[in-house]
Amino acid sequence: MIDDHKINTEQVKLGNKEKWDDPALVELANQVADTCDQEVSTEGRCKCLVAVEYMMCLATHGDEVGLPHVDSEDSQDS
Repeated sequence: MIDDHKINTEQVKLGNKEKWDDPALVELANQVADTCDQEVSTEGRCKCLVAVEYMMCLATHGDEVGLPHVDSEDSQDS
């Protein structure tokens, strides 16, 4: 998720395609990822702390826009 002290948005977006079948949900999740890219700073920060803050951002904004939660049993790989 973090490469060269930057969030790898493309990797996050590829994961969104694996989580949801509905293209509208994938696009919504991608918009949330773009929002969090703007809100979470990586500069000079520990990758672990950045990852936690980024995941919290995704969860918070995902809830705000009504993105359904996905757990491992509901993923397309099951």
